[in-house]
Amino acid sequence: MRISISILLLLLAFNLSATHNRAGEITFIRIGDLTIQARVSTYTDLTSPANRDSLELCWGDNNCEFVIRANGPDLDGNGIPDGEGAGNGFKFNTYIAVHTYASLGDYTLSMEDPNRNEGIINVNPPNSGDVSFYLKNEFSLLASYDYSPVLLEKPIDIGFVGQSFYHTPNAYDQDGDSLAYRLVTPFGDNGDPIVNYLPLTDFGSGEVIFDEETGLLKWDSPEQVGEYVVTMEIISYRDGIQIGSLIRDMSFIISGMQNMLPDLAMTQFMPNDFTTVEVGQIVQFLVVSEDLENADGLDLTVTSGLYDPNFPQPPVFTIFFENDVVAEANFLWEVTAEHVRDQPYQVVFKVADDLGLANYVVLRFKVVDMLTDVPSILDFKPVTLFPNPSSGYLFVSSEDLFDQPYEIWNEVGQVVGKGRVRSNGEIDIVGIRYGMYIVKFENGGVGKFVRE
Repeated sequence: MRISISILLLLLAFNLSATHNRAGEITFIRIGDLTIQARVSTYTDLTSPANRDSLELCWGDNNCEFVIRANGPDLDGNGIPDGEGAGNGFKFNTYIAVHTYASLGDYTLSMEDPNRNEGIINVNPPNSGDVSFYLKNEFSLLASYDYSPVLLEKPIDIGFVGQSFYHTPNAYDQDGDSLAYRLVTPFGDNGDPIVNYLPLTDFGSGEVIFDEETGLLKWDSPEQVGEYVVTMEIISYRDGIQIGSLIRDMSFIISGMQNMLPDLAMTQFMPNDFTTVEVGQIVQFLVVSEDLENADGLDLTVTSGLYDPNFPQPPVFTIFFENDVVAEANFLWEVTAEHVRDQPYQVVFKVADDLGLANYVVLRFKVVDMLTDVPSILDFKPVTLFPNPSSGYLFVSSEDLFDQPYEIWNEVGQVVGKGRVRSNGEIDIVGIRYGMYIVKFENGGVGKFVRE
């Protein structure tokens, strides 16, 4: 049976007495034609004597200023907030300031602060504390560019030897721009890439998998105890042209303690599923997590741009059963016209045990309005398909369609399957993902079905 200890004692076991910066990013929103509000978010070691009540933010137009911390209680009574605990031995700090530029153009927000954690084994070992912590957000101030992406998942996860380590920032862009991710070398003094940096692949035989579409990092079974740094770049595209990028720099600890990764699954969907949904559709499924070996409690959460306060009907995530080893929840979303956009929404489910070991499942949903996206189907002859919804096979209602060629479209007009109706009227849809589809027959007939 595992001995339960606090995260604070776990971190102290790594002898990180001279620690400071552990993770962070810079984001902004536009509040005027040439004016933005920038936010520097940092995650520092909760036990460190270093406590930045202000940081210097550079605006990219030869202007810099010191910005006072804006979150947490005023513990010292000096009128400056002291930050707030974020869990797993992290303290969260946010610094907010407003700046007006002289003109539209390309700019880089940046922040450099001395002293990364001591003891990071893949940054300038053994003297990682001598390397600066540097964040940046490069962007084009355009007439129609109002927001940088925001990162919905906190960089506070803990890993364990022999268990997969997961993390995704889960970036959301309110402007609806396309996002892509890549792993980059962390930045240090003067914003230069750190010369003496070693990627995770240099440590043991554990495979490192990074999904550039979802930002999900998986380090399969790390073998060496220690603290590591990874840096992710989130790139924004509009009409195929890059208009911005920001970095998340984060460190995480791989512990030598014995711990098992919690299980996480959901009905109807597999990890990394991409599904097209229609306005008016109800998306509902169960999310189940369990940790039978540890039996010390689970924290089950969801993050997504679907919870944007501008949307009148966000999904409802209800945990209806919870004990020390199992947590079960219901996800219910009524798709509305406000959700329609070109880019898919990413929904990230996360379950973490009491020591911070987390499992993630990422789903993506493309929202369409059928009458807008595929108007040509109104000109076709309707065909009845059954059973509908179906889990693997469809049948046509008319013998006139037997042996007819067909195509299967998703709601945005992409062909995802084709074939010929069998002699008994059967259509094979076993290889089609969950969602709503259209079958177009060679004779002009069209039928709609739901793959469940």
